[in-house]
Amino acid sequence: MSTELRTLHHIVSRIKIPAYSTQTAVYSAINKLHIASLCPIIFKCGQTSLKEVTPLIAEDIKNLTLDNLYLKTIIDFGSNFSPQKSEKITIPKGTKIYYGTEIEEFDRRLATGTLDQFYYYLMKIIGCGTTIYEIRRADKEKLERILEFFTIKDYVKIISK
Repeated sequence: MSTELRTLHHIVSRIKIPAYSTQTAVYSAINKLHIASLCPIIFKCGQTSLKEVTPLIAEDIKNLTLDNLYLKTIIDFGSNFSPQKSEKITIPKGTKIYYGTEIEEFDRRLATGTLDQFYYYLMKIIGCGTTIYEIRRADKEKLERILEFFTIKDYVKIISK
């Protein structure tokens, strides 16, 4: 499920899907008939609001599992998204930076409680819908990678000093 959510976040960060919920319902109906490839998707350049998409995604995920803190964080970000919220971030030395291909290791460490404490702090910040991150210039690239891992990089602003 995290792969589907991550993919969707990347797609809707680059295209505006008008009437997202309506198009989703039409696609679901057509998909049940096994002719989904015939379903047109109407879109234009821009960005689809996460507040529009997230509730629909959250419904599907609640049926599976919302006890996964990683998924909950991403869903909470979309639900609480606020262009005014900002936070100063400091990445501790030695913190492992995860890439998308390492989601299984991240999930395993999250489930066993062996994840770097920094990630628990950051997930709380992300879940609040924080969109402006201030960080030291030397750590900007690390934060970009982390926010990409959480699939929200395209929705936030990073200020480095």
